[in-house]
Amino acid sequence: MESLALAWLGCHYRELGQLEQALKYFQKRYAVALPLGDWAAQKDSLAALIDLSTRLNLSERTIQYYKAQASLFKTLKDYGNEYTSLYNLALLQFNRQQYQEALIRFERALQPARLLEGDSLQAEKIANARYMLGQCYHRLGQKEAAISCYEQAVNTYLELAITNWAEQGLEYLASLYRETQELDKEIECQKQRLKLVQAREDRITEQTLLYLIGNLYNNRKQHQPALEYYQQTATLARFCC
Repeated sequence: MESLALAWLGCHYRELGQLEQALKYFQKRYAVALPLGDWAAQKDSLAALIDLSTRLNLSERTIQYYKAQASLFKTLKDYGNEYTSLYNLALLQFNRQQYQEALIRFERALQPARLLEGDSLQAEKIANARYMLGQCYHRLGQKEAAISCYEQAVNTYLELAITNWAEQGLEYLASLYRETQELDKEIECQKQRLKLVQAREDRITEQTLLYLIGNLYNNRKQHQPALEYYQQTATLARFCC
């Protein structure tokens, strides 16, 4: 009865917009539910605490609640929700520029994701975590690790026809290949981007990429393919006009 009363009070104050007061009641409910092993009350309380602390910009508390939530779902072997909790925690830390901490959480999110047999979104969830690992490594200056993660994510996105994320991943890869002087890979990457852009009929971006690929060949003194891409650029420019 006490747990239900605290939940009712928390919901009541949340509806009134008194978020700090609502937070206090859900904290009390969570404290009551813990020693009782009341999983349902713990899940509901943590979901409310994450929501309220996020709205109150209490990031450190939100992080702690996400950690508790992920631990609870792990205990319950609820792998789908454990993945979501770890991913959201990592995303919060990433947005706070805590890239090393975010990297650890995205890596941990892969563990429950691999156990989601029969989940139609399993491959996408793994790809999303790998993409964000690429983002973390990229910002930490670990280029080779970033490339590896992006490559794995992009390959999966292409297999699943998730073209918007594939395009973004390819753009990051092209930049990293340029920085690491892997020029052949950079060209192939831009060609993959070009195919995706052509498929969605984005003529402006297509024109930009054709010219870019022409420049890449020209810089390598491969004038024949450079000329072909420049000609395609000019043809498309006339068409667009």
